Amino acid sequence: MYNQMLDNLMKQSQPMPEYMIKTNKLMVESLEKVTAFQMTALKSYVDLGMARVHAAAEVHDPQSLKGFVNGQLEAAKVLREKFVADSKAAVELGNSLKADFSKLTRDGIGEVKRAVKVAA
Repeated sequence: MYNQMLDNLMKQSQPMPEYMIKTNKLMVESLEKVTAFQMTALKSYVDLGMARVHAAAEVHDPQSLKGFVNGQLEAAKVLREKFVADSKAAVELGNSLKADFSKLTRDGIGEVKRAVKVAA
């Protein structure tokens, strides 16, 4: 009697570990994607900032100051455009991850329902 109950429990819970493994793998993949996106964005912002620091260090007269100020205006424009593009990319990444998790959840629910029918 206990063996049969244990066998039924194992049959019913079989999809769950597989589903959990898939979930864990998707979590790791998602973390890698988000981290790569953030590191790439961070590097580009740091590079832009360092370029402006180097440009500031080159100011030595009114003419070079004028060039620096014009460079700052251009850098602000580039920064704004980059921020908008990165924001859009982050939204797209988030939507993609949401879709992946939604699909995984739908598939998992289907697997559990099939397992319950088989065990019943």
